[in-house]
Amino acid sequence: MSPPTETRTVQVAVGIITRGEKILVTKRLPGSHLEGTWEFPGGKVEATESPQAALRREIEEELGLTFAKAVLFERRQYRYPERTVELSVYLCLDVEGTPQAVEGQDMRWLSGKELQEVETPAANREVIELLAAYCDESN
Repeated sequence: MSPPTETRTVQVAVGIITRGEKILVTKRLPGSHLEGTWEFPGGKVEATESPQAALRREIEEELGLTFAKAVLFERRQYRYPERTVELSVYLCLDVEGTPQAVEGQDMRWLSGKELQEVETPAANREVIELLAAYCDESN
């Protein structure tokens, strides 16, 4: 029996952007890790930046949006066979602009129920359940 292999750890910051009761998700591009799944917008945290700075940079690069404040909603760690993801999920408040698919990715505004029905990365599933519970409590 061979020893377990080490997987690399990737820090990722993602944002929950809402419009009414809908949540913005984007589809991972072909050739990317977990291609074709729907996810919250965001991306990798660079070595020289905080998760909040990475989120702000990624949201502007991917969607052309800015926001006034990001509030930490949840932190999760998830181990895929090829990597471990440390996920920081933020609620983006006072979002300005109209989202544009800057990188050519598909975008959708989904309800909490619809979000639970589309294919998403495994690392996001528990966050989606928490978000659905949070939305139910706030209504």
